[in-house]
Amino acid sequence: TDILKVSDVIDDICKVKVDENLKNDILNGKIITNEYNVDKILFMSEDNKALAIYKKYDKDELLLKPDVMLGGI
Repeated sequence: TDILKVSDVIDDICKVKVDENLKNDILNGKIITNEYNVDKILFMSEDNKALAIYKKYDKDELLLKPDVMLGGI
């Protein structure tokens, strides 16, 4: 059987490729600005590896917080 990539399976949320600086923040679970204006987002590395799924922070809609950490799989 084939192993599916997370990014191929999850197709109902926004996906964004990030640079190395933001990648490190995401992998460390940092709360970040919701400049994408979304409820959920899948962050991808430049080489298309899934880093984490973030969701809108309930205490502040202008921020995103980690929901599922994927670690670059």
